[in-house]
Amino acid sequence: MNDTFTRGISRILLILFFMLAGFESFAQYTKSSLETGGYYSAMAKDNSGNLYVVRYNSTSTNYEVAKYTNGTGTPQVIYSSLITGSDIYSWGLAVNDIGDVFVTNPDQGTGWTIIKLTAPTYAASVIHTGNYYSALAVDNSNNLLSMEYNSGTNTYQLVRYPFGAEQLGGTVVWNGFAYPPTSPVATYPSNIAVDSHDNIYLTDFHENSGGRIVKLTAPGFAATQLAACRSFSSLAVDGSDNFYTSEANPSDVDKYEIVKYTDLTQTGQVLYTDLHQTTGTFFPWGIAAMPNGNIFANDGENGGEIVKLAPPTINVSSVVRAAASPTNAASVTYTVTFSGSAANVTTSAFTLATTGVTGASIASVTGSGTTYTVTVNTGSGSGTIGLNVNGTGISPTVANVPYTGAVYTIDRTTPTGSIVINSGATITNNVNVTLTLTGNDANPPLQMAFSIDGGAYTAFEAFATTKVLTLPSTEGLRTVDMQLKDAAGNISVYSDDITLDLTPPNTSFIGVPPSVTNSSNAGFTFTSTEVGSTYQGSLDGGPFVSVTSPSMLTGLSDGTHTYAVRAIDPAGNVDASPATYTWMIDQTGPQITSVSVPANGYYRAG
Repeated sequence: MNDTFTRGISRILLILFFMLAGFESFAQYTKSSLETGGYYSAMAKDNSGNLYVVRYNSTSTNYEVAKYTNGTGTPQVIYSSLITGSDIYSWGLAVNDIGDVFVTNPDQGTGWTIIKLTAPTYAASVIHTGNYYSALAVDNSNNLLSMEYNSGTNTYQLVRYPFGAEQLGGTVVWNGFAYPPTSPVATYPSNIAVDSHDNIYLTDFHENSGGRIVKLTAPGFAATQLAACRSFSSLAVDGSDNFYTSEANPSDVDKYEIVKYTDLTQTGQVLYTDLHQTTGTFFPWGIAAMPNGNIFANDGENGGEIVKLAPPTINVSSVVRAAASPTNAASVTYTVTFSGSAANVTTSAFTLATTGVTGASIASVTGSGTTYTVTVNTGSGSGTIGLNVNGTGISPTVANVPYTGAVYTIDRTTPTGSIVINSGATITNNVNVTLTLTGNDANPPLQMAFSIDGGAYTAFEAFATTKVLTLPSTEGLRTVDMQLKDAAGNISVYSDDITLDLTPPNTSFIGVPPSVTNSSNAGFTFTSTEVGSTYQGSLDGGPFVSVTSPSMLTGLSDGTHTYAVRAIDPAGNVDASPATYTWMIDQTGPQITSVSVPANGYYRAG
């Protein structure tokens, strides 16, 4: 299967195709070189961002597998004994999730082989021989996929080998690409790519319709042709299911270009136009879309080069709260601003940093261009929620991620406090009462509002420790409710009550001294119309002093005396018309001022 390619018919097909189809304008990727001066035939990457390349070693005259950690620096050679024949190369290279590397070796003596390099030491073992293996990949379950020749049907078929036991017999997934009837040929089905939905994409011989891309749709893997007549030499897919190809440059028959597709049936976006292909036997084989958005591609001619394309980038300018904090809301919103227009901004581009709360989640992302609104469900409990940008899926790549955004304080705890009317009094005769207040909360400042007897609350005002409130003038039990509201909007209610009594008591005597007496002491008993009243007494117009019933006056002088008693009820109302009583004390006996006798003479009784 060592053949030579003649390009004339394919070139004509390409020119006709590109006269009828166009590409989008170049994307602003920045090109640099990872390595130059070699020959490169295959490329793969792992999920950690390491790059693997099959390259020619001019000293040993063999091809080798080189690993570039994080896609930079001097590589580690992990295998160095790949054979090359005339125009036959190691096109197949794949890496699974545990770091095992698989590479094809075009050893004509054995009908080509698949070599497994087992991580972490990369110990080499031949796991398959004899089927002219032209492409390798791993699927989302880490099964090994191989394009290999079926001599019985004269086709190249896709075979799947089980993860961890790749040396066992495989299962034919699809059969397949017909081996071109014209001979010799110089290209093979050298690319396999798998998207996130387990669909498989394959490139065909250039001799078949100028090179095709065929999709095998999971789970049944029915085949559909997506593109043709573009001499595809490389194919890769990124984590967002964007596709990258190396394909013939319509403007220069000696050049290839790198094109990005969101849909392989539609027009692509040209990223780079200066890959080379002049001999018709050595093509730009190998392309890799890295997790960080960089694109690597092999250019095997014109001195040889590993091309690195760094995508255009934007930055997160800000992530700010769109509402007040603290809050007790069930959801909150953030405004996210980018330095340039961003696309594919979804919930996956963000992560939450929480403390205290449980069940918080990113609900939705809306917006376009440079500004987006992110809505977050706040879950349950109290704590904090911060929105960070991880940039997943955003196009162009966000350079300054992870980006730490603003934080909401979630407060669902109501304030604590108390209200006391008139220092704890139970009754008053004054409609103006003084409230003594306390309030505490983790998120001040507090506000307060008041309601009397279940009526409407006053407007909220700044919390204070005292407040004078005017009660309605209707007598009876008055209840004052206080609402305490914290900065998050949590409200608690505290109450106290007091009886308003505006009616003074009536006082009456129930026991008094005789109206005329010879006693210098006088005892009085009296009562009030209101229970719990206290009393004041005044003798002969003197000052009122506190008295109790019964009350005894002693040492009074002879003469007329007047005693007034007034009741004071528990509310402090004073009887304005005291009970009064007047009596006389007479302690002086009668005096004989003259004695009259009959005239002298005899008198006979009887």
